[in-house]
Amino acid sequence: MNALRPIDRVRALRVPLLMVVGEADRHTTLAESERLFAAAPQPKTVWAVPRAPHGDLYASAPAAYERRVLALFAEHLRSR
Repeated sequence: MNALRPIDRVRALRVPLLMVVGEADRHTTLAESERLFAAAPQPKTVWAVPRAPHGDLYASAPAAYERRVLALFAEHLRSR
């Protein structure tokens, strides 16, 4: 069985990317997240949530999470 390898697929993205990662994630390290982000095409933004684990990143910083997601929507989903 092949391992899950998002880095093999991220280059194919054709949508804006907001990559939210936990600084304390023990499953996907910050270094791995940084490599994944570097491989992604523009437009892209990364946010490393301080002290956040792998799981529910919203719970670690709900107000900041909402602000960043809404900013992404406002920038990329406005009417033309």
